[in-house]
Amino acid sequence: MANIYYVKVNINSEIYNVYKGYASISNIMDEVFEKINDEVDYVHTVVGHNKKNQRFEKEDIYSFSELQKLKDDGKEYIIGKINRRYPIFTEEFDEETRKSKPIVIDNNSISIQFYFDLKSEIITFCKRNKFGEKQFALGFEGLLNEIMRTQDFTIFLIKDPFSIEENLKLAHKIVKLKTITVAPNANEEELAELYDVDVKDMETANIHRKTSIFESSDKNKGLNINSKLIKSSLHLNKAYKNFQRGYGKLEFDAISEEGSEYHYDSDENSPFMTHINDDLKNNKEYFMKESKIGIQRIITKEIIEAYVK
Repeated sequence: MANIYYVKVNINSEIYNVYKGYASISNIMDEVFEKINDEVDYVHTVVGHNKKNQRFEKEDIYSFSELQKLKDDGKEYIIGKINRRYPIFTEEFDEETRKSKPIVIDNNSISIQFYFDLKSEIITFCKRNKFGEKQFALGFEGLLNEIMRTQDFTIFLIKDPFSIEENLKLAHKIVKLKTITVAPNANEEELAELYDVDVKDMETANIHRKTSIFESSDKNKGLNINSKLIKSSLHLNKAYKNFQRGYGKLEFDAISEEGSEYHYDSDENSPFMTHINDDLKNNKEYFMKESKIGIQRIITKEIIEAYVK
């Protein structure tokens, strides 16, 4: 079985105008539906070091292909592929010298099929080797921002809230805690539930993404995550819902009861996933059907949470 991953498209630049009623999420998504195309490239420069510790730069180029735009009962969907082109540094055997020499394959490419439900603002995909969750989110976000020049989008993986809460509670000692939050695609009532007065401060300061970091050099005690300062600053009692809906991420460095140090990243360790038959994941119709079921599970869970308080 393969896993289907889910990401949330957040309308970063216009979100406060959406809250005030000056802009409409559905209108922005209609514009995305009309403008998304396979003619635009997003170039991401990667800086690294080789085995000799020599600095190098390489370009990852992302693009869409095989786009199919669908409308059904007033709803809009897009199915297609996102491509990642990147150079491969390898070797080639020279028959004359009988030696291997370094070469670069410039146009190496790998693609991932995706399904985009514009009403729910959710995209689904199955990751591949050399094309994981982070690269998918990076590439899709970059392409949307290249295509929609007047808008700014942020894409986050949708998380499993129970896994996040469980990992936070099971950590024996946390020595560093980091959260990234963005203002959600929500109305004013939902926003108050998620962020209370804190979002008002974000709006006043024109902040669209907030990062909070807490560290302790005392590894014998670690951070007190139940302290008033951390709770009031990070709203940990509500963070699971925020991160699950795709409005941010949580990271922490911790020490287990056995004394070993480890790092937790909600994107890598707690993504929301559903399963799909590995032999059928590239079948367009089957992938769409399974994606719709998974998206409906997310939406149903959000509706239940809104009424069960």
